[in-house]
Amino acid sequence: MTLFRANGDAWQRSDFRLTQKYHPEAEVRGALKAAGFTVELHDAKDLGMKGDIGFGRTFYLGIKDNAD
Repeated sequence: MTLFRANGDAWQRSDFRLTQKYHPEAEVRGALKAAGFTVELHDAKDLGMKGDIGFGRTFYLGIKDNAD
């Protein structure tokens, strides 16, 4: 992936590799619950991701009660 960022009057280029892996929702949710987390799911579009970058993406928020 190549990313360009404005830096004053110039552009700064960054090149990096982005690797992604699909994990079924039930697997992720189960693992988080087994580790003692309460799980909230958030759709990418609801978090402001627009276009193809947010298509089919779900973000997981794991909340752990520190009283354990």
